[in-house]
Amino acid sequence: MLDSLAAAKLKAEAEKIAAWGWKWVELNVDFPYGHTHRLRQLDGTPADLTAEEPSTIEASQTEYAKLEAEYQDADELPDEVDARLGEIETALA
Repeated sequence: MLDSLAAAKLKAEAEKIAAWGWKWVELNVDFPYGHTHRLRQLDGTPADLTAEEPSTIEASQTEYAKLEAEYQDADELPDEVDARLGEIETALA
């Protein structure tokens, strides 16, 4: 019963992580014996933005907001607008 409760919580977290764009997320309550041997935690450090990146980010956010405002009342987005919003989201990520 405890394993099923833990698995349910892990599944909810895995779905959140998958929404970030990960193609594969696997959950386990426990690892098999020896599976974690020689594994280590990596600490990443974010890279500083280049001189042109802040202006590019701002321009992308402005374009995204403009398109969202323009089509906020539309039932369905045109394919080219939907594709462009996806491109902007990917670039910002």
